[in-house]
Parts: sequence; C-alpha cells; structure tokens
Amino acid sequence: MANRFVLNETSYHGKGAIKEIVNEIKARGFGKVLVCVDPDLIKFGVAAKVTDLLDQAKIVYEIFSQVKANPTVANVQAGVAAFKASKADAIVAIGGGSPIDAAKAMWIKYEYPEIHITSGLSNISFGLPERLFVNSSFMALAIGQGLTMAIANPSQDLLMHAVFAADLLMNKPDADLRYINRVSEHKISVVSGEVDAVQTTTKKSGSGSKDLIPPEHEGDKIFEAVVKGRKNKIETLVQDALQGGIDAQKVIDESLIPAINHVGVLFDKQIYFLPQLISSAETMETGIGVVEPILAANRSSEPLGTIVIATVEHDIHDIGKNLVALMLRNYGYRVVDLGKDVPAEDIIQAAIREKADIIGLSALMTTTMMEMKKVVNMVREQNLPVKVMIGGAVITRSFADEIGAEGYSKDAQEAVVEVARLLGR
Repeated sequence: MANRFVLNETSYHGKGAIKEIVNEIKARGFGKVLVCVDPDLIKFGVAAKVTDLLDQAKIVYEIFSQVKANPTVANVQAGVAAFKASKADAIVAIGGGSPIDAAKAMWIKYEYPEIHITSGLSNISFGLPERLFVNSSFMALAIGQGLTMAIANPSQDLLMHAVFAADLLMNKPDADLRYINRVSEHKISVVSGEVDAVQTTTKKSGSGSKDLIPPEHEGDKIFEAVVKGRKNKIETLVQDALQGGIDAQKVIDESLIPAINHVGVLFDKQIYFLPQLISSAETMETGIGVVEPILAANRSSEPLGTIVIATVEHDIHDIGKNLVALMLRNYGYRVVDLGKDVPAEDIIQAAIREKADIIGLSALMTTTMMEMKKVVNMVREQNLPVKVMIGGAVITRSFADEIGAEGYSKDAQEAVVEVARLLGR
C-alpha cells in the first residue's frame, strides 16, 4: 500500500455527508477500504434511522456503489459479505469501539488473507496508568487476529518488541531472525520494586550489523550473505562471482566456509542464536549447490575414499555434519550421509554395506556423546577394517582418545585434513 491514500476515520452523518466523503476519496485515488462501524454510534443517534449495524452497512454500501468509488463501508456483521463484493485493501474503523469489537472485526483477515487491516492504539488505554503495557498487549492480541498495521509510536521499544514477538509466535517468514535482531539491538531490562512497581530501561546494543563482518572479509558479498542468512541473494551472488572468473573452489574455501565458521563463533559467543545459525547454514548450502556441478565435473571419476557419516542416536543436530559432508564431497570423497539420530547398529550396517574407509560421527550434546563410544566398540567387536572420526561442539581430541576413535576434527576444514591423514594421503 505504499504511496497510496487510506481513509483513517470518519462518521456516518447521513447520505449527503457520506457522498461528499466518497467523492473526495474517489478523487484522491484512495485504496479500497472496508470501514467497521462502531456500535456506539447508534446509541448517540448518529445513525438514528437504522435499526441495526447490518442496515447501516447496507445504506452506506449503496451510497458507495452509486458513486462507483473504490471504498466499501460495512460493519462487523456484514464484513464478510462486503469483502466478497469489494475485495477491499484495508479495514479502517469509523469512531471508537471496544477492544473486543475491534478484535472481532479483524477475524475477517482469516477469511480473506489478501485484506490488510489497520487500527489505532491510544484509545484502548486512555485514562489508564502505564498505558504502554495495555497498548503492547492489545497490539499482540490484534496481530494474532490479523492486524496488518497499527497507528503507534515506533520509538516505544516495549511495544515494538511485542510486535516482533507476535510475528515470531505466528511463525511468519523470517520472523525469528527479525525478532532476534530487534531485541539484540534494543535491549530492555524490567526491574520490579516496592517504590516503582515497574521500570523499563532501554539500552542500545553496541554491536550493529557492520560489526558482524570481520575486517578481512569486508566487501565480500558472499561472506556477508552467509553471515546474515540472505538465502534469497546467495545464488545470484555466487553465480556473479563464477561469471566474473573466480574459481569455484575458491568461492568455497575463501567465502562460504569461512563465513559459516564465523557464524559458529558468533553462536558460541551468544551473539547469534539457533535461528540465525540455521539460516546461515541453509544459505551456505544453497551457495555450495551452485558450485557443486562445476566441482563435480572437475573431479576424478574414481573417489578418493568412502566415508559413512551420521549424527549419533538421540541427537537431532546436523548443521556441522552436513558441512563436513559437503566439504568431503568437494574434495573428491564418496560420502554416504545417513542423516541425524541414527542408531549405532544402522551406522555399522551402512559401513559394511558401503565398504566404508571411515565412519564420521557427530554429536552436539553431552547426553549423546557416549553413543560414539558405542559405535567404536562395535567396530572393534566385529573387527571391521574401518576407522572412526568424531567431531561436534562438545567433542574434544582427548575424548576421541578416551573412546578409541582414530580421528577428530573441530570443524569442516580440519575434517578434510584429518580424513587425508587417516587414509595416508
């Protein structure tokens, strides 16, 4: 609705007055509008000639139809029928109305998702102390009912946090990343005490988006896209780099992999959170998907070795494991990825079936680490000619030595080196 006029508020003062408003709206090119009529207007005699809201809606709707203007006027009860006829762009309330009436009007959003709904907030809390809490709560409720836009003060951090949190809980696209960025850059602390019931203080975070990119990678758009999880841009950026003469392996080694490793550092420092980690990993995988056909065409037809890789049983984290698998494939190894939460017995059977040279195991949690030892023990018991390499956020080289694993790597790049060492290359 950018660069378009929208009627914010009016009242029903008879057909003549409405006609003037409609003609003005038509002349200015307003978007189509559904106006919800306040039931209290009838009490005050504003629409004395009508017996109920539906009649009022019909009268005003007929006026709008006669002048062939875009907007449509209706009330809550007539809203669905009016939308069928008008396919309006927005709902704009006439007069005040109770919060419950306002919320009911927004239910129409779920009947017709293309509709946009706007509302004011200030009247909800008029005359009350600590109005910000009332406004923020109503805003969150209204978003849940279908509110598209509100007339509100964007400098009120508590209010804006509620908006971003509501989007997050409703699972709107990229709402998790927007919420994290919002609360990270506008920190609020709530302090309770006997003197002041509630005090809110806001502190601007010192780490802006520019601080996320280390100096040595400034200007690297591929690196930045991965760090910021820009999945919709990474494919074009990688294609542009390849068309510009940059080697496919160089794109991986100097941009994609360093970027995801940097994201891991940000995650460890609690600057990044799980949704950002996942978004960056998906962005990186999309980028690697662009260069993979080029790298595959340049590989030797004979693989350097076979690696069966899996995240151990009861562990559902696979970002690191996926990255290791991608790297090993890019360096010419045949990788059989069993996925996540894989029982030790299935890993052993796959290693035998695929004639694996190495079993790669990943675990992110301390509660699943010992599943690795179970796999190592089964390899020894069955005297299999395969080596075991382990890794993951909670894994160390000392733990690898403790359980008898021949290899350990802390990240994907080190995994390539470690596999080569284990295979004597």
